[in-house]
Amino acid sequence: MPVVGRNYNFTQYSLALQSEVFDAIKMGVAKGVEIFICSVMGDPNPSANPQQYSSKRCFFRHSELMIVPKSPASMQVQMSEGAGWMNDGDAHAGSWYHVFAATGGKTVTLAASHPTLDRYDVIYAVPKFVGANNITRQVVDAQGNVSNVTDYQLKYDDFDLLVAQGTAGAGFPQVSGVNINRATAYQYLPAGQIPISVVKVRAGATTVINTDLTDLRELFIWRTYPISYNEVPADVQQQLGILWPNSFGMPYVLLDAAQAGNIPFGTFYIDKSGGSPGILKFRKLDGAVVTPTVT
Repeated sequence: MPVVGRNYNFTQYSLALQSEVFDAIKMGVAKGVEIFICSVMGDPNPSANPQQYSSKRCFFRHSELMIVPKSPASMQVQMSEGAGWMNDGDAHAGSWYHVFAATGGKTVTLAASHPTLDRYDVIYAVPKFVGANNITRQVVDAQGNVSNVTDYQLKYDDFDLLVAQGTAGAGFPQVSGVNINRATAYQYLPAGQIPISVVKVRAGATTVINTDLTDLRELFIWRTYPISYNEVPADVQQQLGILWPNSFGMPYVLLDAAQAGNIPFGTFYIDKSGGSPGILKFRKLDGAVVTPTVT
């Protein structure tokens, strides 16, 4: 069911509260972002309750805003430059922030290591509004009294980079007995905290190296199907003739070999027009189709 919008029944003398105006703006932005994400990403979490037809809390481009070791090596890590979207709530709640950072603009210093036990820390981001450029306005009350009020003329999006420090010897962070990953990390942290990376703080270590890091960013992936193509109904598959991948790196699946011309670029695909398991083929940039030989 679609989300029901708010209905205000104002009379001609009603005054809208400031909180109502801000809520309306926030809801409009949130809904616009959700519609966009749903259109291009599909549904990354169809089992969620309530169902989330958009990103859980965030989405990042491929290599941007990733945690990497700071040079020279120390107990500090930093973010690579880039941009992303973050939500300070969960599901359909919260405000969306379009955030960005330059290389080294966001750094974290990890606590000293334990002498004999490994520790796993989770680095997360918390989006926030930061005000700038104050402006003073005159306000007239109902009795005609004039007073000056200082408002923010401009606000921009920003975020803090923080650490959820683990317990030495406790092992890799888990959700329901399984190591956290990009798909489950949001369950490990409270709402409004954006999972970025797990850092293994090795026993006795005085530096963090690249192999100590496990990326947790929820990556932005263009999808044309909201769920796995294996779940598309058989009647729908038969009419389509071509099943597009729902993430980068997955092959196209053709139920009708004549549909190869609909693939928009040179790529491998699986021709299942003759039945399963299908034949691996390659569509060249010029549209020619060849069957590769694997030796």
